[in-house]
Amino acid sequence: MFHAKSACAAKPKNDSDFYAACVSDEFERATSSLEAAYHLSNGLYSLQLHAVRSAPNLSIGSTNRLLHLCGRLPYAVAGLITDEARLGFAMEGVAGVDTLIRFWGEPLAVRQHWSQSRIYAAGLSVRWLRNECHNISLLRELAHRSAKRKCA
Repeated sequence: MFHAKSACAAKPKNDSDFYAACVSDEFERATSSLEAAYHLSNGLYSLQLHAVRSAPNLSIGSTNRLLHLCGRLPYAVAGLITDEARLGFAMEGVAGVDTLIRFWGEPLAVRQHWSQSRIYAAGLSVRWLRNECHNISLLRELAHRSAKRKCA
């Protein structure tokens, strides 16, 4: 399978907005692509990497864009994960995405007052979803390669 590289927008005013554009691009692809698991896994990884306490906050536009895309993620996730028990965990992951986006969008002074426990729990939920998407992507890649071998 070919995975197109993320086409992040031209570098905005601050690094956080640049990274948010990359996350947005992956989330957009996850909601409109046959390779949703691959793109969602990449977007979640980037979100976790950059939505940290010390990062510059996002612009209002970047925050709103990410929250809008986060609102579309449940549909993409439901298309990937059909087991009801796992889907419940996955939706907790989507809620964690929302929390990390809101956290990243806050000014540094406000972000310092967020509960470490809340951010950690959100990160764990997002990590679970990221791992699940990564595994789905790997299984699809293996199936694709197996099918190619059988046809050869």
